[in-house]
Amino acid sequence: MSDLERLLRPRSIAVVGGGAWCNSVIEQNQKIGFKGHIWPVHPQKVSVGGLPAFKTLADLPDAPDAAFIGVNRNATIGLVGELNEMGAGGAVCFASGFKETADGAVLNDQLLSAAGGMPILGPNCYGVLNAVDRVALWPDQHGLVPVERGVAILAQSSNIAINLTMQQRGLPIAYTITAGNQAQQGLASIAQTVIRDDRVTALGLYIESFGDIADFEELARLSQAMQAHQEALMAQIVGFTLQTCEIVLPEVIERLSTARVKKTVTQSLKMAIGSSQIKVRLSPATLDQIGPELRQRAVYYKCDGVLDLRADADLPDGDARMEWDHGSLDYGFKKICDRLLAELRDTHARALTAQKEKDGNGQA
Repeated sequence: MSDLERLLRPRSIAVVGGGAWCNSVIEQNQKIGFKGHIWPVHPQKVSVGGLPAFKTLADLPDAPDAAFIGVNRNATIGLVGELNEMGAGGAVCFASGFKETADGAVLNDQLLSAAGGMPILGPNCYGVLNAVDRVALWPDQHGLVPVERGVAILAQSSNIAINLTMQQRGLPIAYTITAGNQAQQGLASIAQTVIRDDRVTALGLYIESFGDIADFEELARLSQAMQAHQEALMAQIVGFTLQTCEIVLPEVIERLSTARVKKTVTQSLKMAIGSSQIKVRLSPATLDQIGPELRQRAVYYKCDGVLDLRADADLPDGDARMEWDHGSLDYGFKKICDRLLAELRDTHARALTAQKEKDGNGQA
């Protein structure tokens, strides 16, 4: 697991602080359907957001996977240090007043020192919305709903991000994550974790400053490698499907062709009701097998008087040809299976060709 995994997909969340923002974090997790533990932490309050509060981080049952720290900047530094020491998975630092202000540079350095190897988002950011795992380390309203897969939107600005979640274009959003000041985790480093999630279909970045260009270079390399891996995996899946179909379909055709042609011709008889003549041609063997039942069905549909049902020695078993006043049918279950195999062979060949070309370009 990467360093950010626990923070982005937590099973337990500590909400530190007791103001409206922290109440909202609890509310948003409950609304989106978070299934894990939510542990409010406040030194004086008995409850926060309707949940019993712990007086200190040390009182928690376990180190939280993620924490939302909704207190002032000075208190934030100490709390981040405590979380780091107790083995927490990471924290969202909501407070402002760090390196974006004239007097915040020293505090920013202290924050990074306190965090050590523990991931932090921000400071001065809203945090994380994860709609696939139903997580909302987020102190405000948003437009996300639970989804099984979707795009990931990463931004520095929480204002931009919250507006993007309100889109009404039917675009499924899996993640919305804000980086704020990017004191420790920049957009590129966050993205490197997010794109490893198979449920993420695309990545969108709203970039105001690039920070460490090397992180973006690594993100580009990782994206290309993952795309190549997915294409190779798809080629293997198509190849396996093709091999399976080549083995299985002949037996399927032998077993099911008669039943399929009977069902198809019966449905077409219903469509042809009212016609002045209904021509049906089947192979001799197929006619012997299903002819009596088709005639009975024609009697039921009251079209037996216009039914012309005959054998055609040129038709393969399981095929049928029909003509009526306003329609026709040329059906063959084997032909359908052959078209499926042809499509699979073509897709597999194109996938292998594309993979060889990329391998060749990589070696050049």
